Amino acid sequence: MCKRGPTVAAEALEVVGGNGYVEDSGLPRLYRELPVYSIWEGAGNVMCLDVQRALQRSPEVLDALDAEFAPARGADPRLDRQIAAVLDLARTSNQEAGLRRLSRELVITVQAALLVRHAPGFMIELFRLEVPEIEQGLLEIKSCAREPGVRAKIAVISHDRRVDPIGTCVGIRGSRVNAVTNELGGERVDIVLWSEDPAQFVIGALAPANVQSIVVDEEKHAMDVVVDEENLALAIGRTGQNVRLASELTGWAINIMSAEESEARTSQETESMRRLFVEKLDVDQEVADILISEGFTSLEELAYVPINEMLDIEAFDEDTVNELRERARDALLTQEIVREQRVDDVEVDLKSMDGLSAEDLSLLADAGVLTRDDLADLATDELAAIIHSDDVRAADLILKARAHWFNA
Repeated sequence: MCKRGPTVAAEALEVVGGNGYVEDSGLPRLYRELPVYSIWEGAGNVMCLDVQRALQRSPEVLDALDAEFAPARGADPRLDRQIAAVLDLARTSNQEAGLRRLSRELVITVQAALLVRHAPGFMIELFRLEVPEIEQGLLEIKSCAREPGVRAKIAVISHDRRVDPIGTCVGIRGSRVNAVTNELGGERVDIVLWSEDPAQFVIGALAPANVQSIVVDEEKHAMDVVVDEENLALAIGRTGQNVRLASELTGWAINIMSAEESEARTSQETESMRRLFVEKLDVDQEVADILISEGFTSLEELAYVPINEMLDIEAFDEDTVNELRERARDALLTQEIVREQRVDDVEVDLKSMDGLSAEDLSLLADAGVLTRDDLADLATDELAAIIHSDDVRAADLILKARAHWFNA
């Protein structure tokens, strides 16, 4: 473990953006100290001899090790082969010359087994063992999110109207869910009803908090969830645990806010739209407010919505509608010309990078990101904010941008 620590810490530093972005955390200090641990802890022959001594004096240690591996068996045939090999090696390796290999293989195998036990799939398999209705096809676990050893959420659906999915997974007096919890060292499990409606699914996933309202942003794949002050802490959870698990379970970015915060954001967005219409359409505030009240939020909607929908607005006659649509199209054409000019400033190495759309390139140019190295120097949250993306996609693009650093 001590030998592998520096490599793992270095990779972690690189993933989150480098030393400069995480200096306030404990990661840089850990990275600097880890090389010393292998000497201080004696991760060489001394620890290998400790392993040999334990195996010779207490052969039952192998039974305990076998029991530790048992829950991870069956998850992956490669892991099964590794477990069998390392146990066989532990039984037959009596010479000091093979102890370093044995110790290394033991560590790697234990790490792999722990990763399997902490993965969402492991919890799903435990419920499959405890709830026969899942194996029978009456119930299905649609998704699972975990913070191993602490708390988890699973989403279930029933394929038989006579079967209550949540009650069936809980069991009589909690017998089934408690069996899973005990197997996972006390990890608390919330069972959520899966729904095809994303908003309803998110509301269920945030339980036990009560939701006042919810706004879905399909483009950003995000939801703004409004709760009252009494439910705010409950919805977020300790250190953000509840909303974090709900987001992972549903696959949606979830923003929890109070009613006051929601009202402030709505006012800010309304003012932004009002300013957009006044500036781009050359109209007064009254006309802009009418458009907003009728549900228009962008120039694209105004330019290309069926004309009959605009003719239904009592405040506008046909000439006014046609004039507004024409101005909106002219404004969009001007924006597109400006966007193309900005993209022309982007260097070829960035334009040719896989995964970047024309819209991405335009947004990057607006932010002064013109080369692949400029993109590579960004932190994940910085890039996500610029191109209005999630952290996963942003991190993937940054890794692609940095690839030439290591291939040179």
